[in-house]
Amino acid sequence: MATIDLQFATSPEKAVYNALKKLGENFTFQSQMLGPHGEKGSTIADFVLPQYRLILSVIGFYWHSNLETKTRDNLQRLALETQGWRVIYIDESDALENARFYVTEAIRGVDWSRYQYLV
Repeated sequence: MATIDLQFATSPEKAVYNALKKLGENFTFQSQMLGPHGEKGSTIADFVLPQYRLILSVIGFYWHSNLETKTRDNLQRLALETQGWRVIYIDESDALENARFYVTEAIRGVDWSRYQYLV
C-alpha cells in the first residue's frame, strides 16, 4: 500500500481521512478527475470512494464563497454527476466537529453541508 502524504492536507481533510480509515473504507485521497492536471475543467477530488461512486469534498466557506469559485465548483459537480458520481460536501467546521458522523451520513447519501445551498 502506498504511503499517503498528508503534509499539505488541511486539518478538516485530515479529520475526514482519519474517519474513513477508522471506518475501514476503501478510498483515494486527492484524486485527479475530469482530465489531466492543469487542463481546463479538471479537478482534484478530496476523497473518492469508488465502491459507492461517491466523491467527498471538504469545503471551507472562506475559500469557496466568491462567485467565481462557486461557479467552478458547481460546474465540476455537474460534470462528475454526469459521469455517474455523487458529490457530497462536508463543511470544514463539521469535519472538525465530528468527521465520523458526517462521513457516515455521506456514505448513506445524506448531505448536511450548508455549502450545497450556496452553489
